[in-house]
Amino acid sequence: MTTDRDAERALDDLLAGRLGAGVYQWRAPVPTAWATVEGPDWRDRAAKAGWRTFTVDAGRVRDGDGFLKLCGEAFDLPEWYGENWDALQDCLTDLSWAPARHGYLVLWERWTGLAEDDQKAFRTALDVFAEAVEWWRDTGTPMAVLVLPTPGLEVAGIPRLAPRPADDAGNDSGPDRRGDPGR
Repeated sequence: MTTDRDAERALDDLLAGRLGAGVYQWRAPVPTAWATVEGPDWRDRAAKAGWRTFTVDAGRVRDGDGFLKLCGEAFDLPEWYGENWDALQDCLTDLSWAPARHGYLVLWERWTGLAEDDQKAFRTALDVFAEAVEWWRDTGTPMAVLVLPTPGLEVAGIPRLAPRPADDAGNDSGPDRRGDPGR
């Protein structure tokens, strides 16, 4: 079972580069993903670490067209964005209008409507995110996508974001988990 502390530590490991960028499921600490009782907002933590954040709140999205429109808004994509999968892929591997010092962090929440009503679009969106993550992997500004699981529901094939295991002395010298794009 993932605790709030594990979720916090996993995010810290990702932001610090101790975990490789990828597409992960992340069980955000309670009460919500936006702010924890004990610590700063996840976006503030990411910004302090030099990561540019984006939130894809797909709560009202039920099909691919709606998701593509939402991405245009969430990523503040340029006017030339054509609201199709190829254009989204092109934009996510460019991001010149949204510079970041150390990386890009995408939080994708409330995805179940899309997954239930348009499985093909949902899987295509995951593939586009995975390809963008792969494209940015070996740059100075990696991309990570955190898919928030819905209670009782997870996305098959997407690993959980988990902190690196600590060794017996309690320090962070556990194995490096870089390289898992979450495909």
